Amino acid sequence: MRVDRSSRGDPSFFTALWGRRGIVKSGSLWLPLTIFISLTPGTPHPGAVSTSLGIFLAVACWVMTSVLANDLADCRQDRAAGKFRWICGLDSGAAVGSVCGFIAAGAGGLLIFGAPWEVFGMYFVSLGLGLAYSLKPLRFKSAGGWGFAAYGLACVGAYVILPGIWLGAGRLVVLILGAAVFFDKSVNLLFHQMLDHDTDGLMQVSTLAVKWGRSKTRQRLRPAAFLAVLVMIAAVLVAVKSLTGSWVIILGTAAAGWAACMLGVGKGLKGLSKKSELTKGLPLFYLSTTLVAFRLLPLLLLIRLSLYEPAYWSLTVGAGVLIGLDLFYSYRYRLP
Repeated sequence: MRVDRSSRGDPSFFTALWGRRGIVKSGSLWLPLTIFISLTPGTPHPGAVSTSLGIFLAVACWVMTSVLANDLADCRQDRAAGKFRWICGLDSGAAVGSVCGFIAAGAGGLLIFGAPWEVFGMYFVSLGLGLAYSLKPLRFKSAGGWGFAAYGLACVGAYVILPGIWLGAGRLVVLILGAAVFFDKSVNLLFHQMLDHDTDGLMQVSTLAVKWGRSKTRQRLRPAAFLAVLVMIAAVLVAVKSLTGSWVIILGTAAAGWAACMLGVGKGLKGLSKKSELTKGLPLFYLSTTLVAFRLLPLLLLIRLSLYEPAYWSLTVGAGVLIGLDLFYSYRYRLP
């Protein structure tokens, strides 16, 4: 079968891995990870760096497994929408092998880095939920609200509970950060379902946006985003306040960054509002809060750790590169 690779999508393995829908989607990990490291007794110590690398490898493989499995299940819908996905250009054996390869790589990374068995369990639970969202016979993606539950819980398991177990985080912090990730990912999912409303409806994919309709979905995005912002702010305040030493400086810098996003960056985003679906579909206060909570604040915490223990600079630089790519892709989201 001949495929038009000039259409939107991921035309190669490189773009599938490093593009907007690749490992940069692991960005929701950085806030929980840096909070958990900072709250670990005896931090900073070099040993947490290798543990963090093991966590990132597992989460990155979970992300790629979930994305590729979803792409494989939605090849017809994506072609109808003018999108080309790399995995859809492979034969069935190679496509399934690619998904299984990422599953094995994540499990192998956990084994190499000495993860406890509870972490292995959470890795496979998150994988199961992520695959059940996309694949038959369950395919929660077509089950309305059940899709949000499966997707949100899969994200909480991978981004919050898995690192929380490995780093020995307290239950209250895990619960609060889990709520922040769940609501943020729910808003993100609803936004993308709204964008894919026409194609999903044509292909009889019964997402929540299809059941509600595009207009009602757009109306409900703003209050959902406001709720997500409240939970994110609560998570940041409770988690960062637990830090000793420079938490006031960190919170102050984060607040200043939020104000800058609203006043400065916000004007730039509004300038793109006629071109970008991102700025038309999601309110500025939500975009600014996610930028600070899931990108700026984790970098501040990593820099703080690196100043005490130089071994953390490798993690800080790596996180900075991925966060920078994420911001770049977000800024250019669906521009012509």
